[in-house]
Amino acid sequence: MLVVAGLAYLVGTGLIELDDRRLLILGAVLNPLVLLAYTVAAVKGHAAVDGLSLTSKAAQIGLEVALLWLILKPSQPAAELG
Repeated sequence: MLVVAGLAYLVGTGLIELDDRRLLILGAVLNPLVLLAYTVAAVKGHAAVDGLSLTSKAAQIGLEVALLWLILKPSQPAAELG
């Protein structure tokens, strides 16, 4: 399962590099759902709660902050980019 999750994040990162705003929004919506699913599974005793899993959840929260920043940041005109 860990490998599948890692590959999903890798594919998602590649798609975000395409600079498609819809993919950023999709990632910002799905990431909290994954965190919620993990939390529910952990509360029910179906998920491991250890240092590694908590570190990965902290990284997911950082990812969510980055996604929200990319979505909400003001757009720069093309003349200012170069």
